[in-house]
Amino acid sequence: MIRFLPFVLVIGGIVSLVNYISAGNRSSSINELINNGVTTTAILDNEYNVVSNKSETYYETKYTFIVDGKTYEGERKTYEEPSEQIIEIKYLPNDPTTNGYDLEKERNELKSHEGDSFNLYAGIGATLVGLIWLFLKFAGGSKEKTA
Repeated sequence: MIRFLPFVLVIGGIVSLVNYISAGNRSSSINELINNGVTTTAILDNEYNVVSNKSETYYETKYTFIVDGKTYEGERKTYEEPSEQIIEIKYLPNDPTTNGYDLEKERNELKSHEGDSFNLYAGIGATLVGLIWLFLKFAGGSKEKTA
């Protein structure tokens, strides 16, 4: 079982780094949407997913909107059960696939985690420890004892 631990460390470290980078990218997109986005109406799907974990319950639903005769989709996360059918969203005129709903709230949620570098440091640490372990295991010529 312990022979798989370095692989788990490397994979877990990479996942943490990807999460850290994704949060930064989403923050940039939100700022661009708030500053340069165009407001339009979108229609919510009739179906939604209820997501529950230990600390919260929220609802995920998809929406569609039309720009220049072409239909685009987005996703909305809310803590209240969806009741309205039409919502206002923002999209980037040069890339309508970049869109969002309630952007100020989402930006505030991301800002509350700003400076929280746990994913960055955990990702770097786990990846390095796992890589060093793998290097020592394979390049160092260590042999496992068998009983």
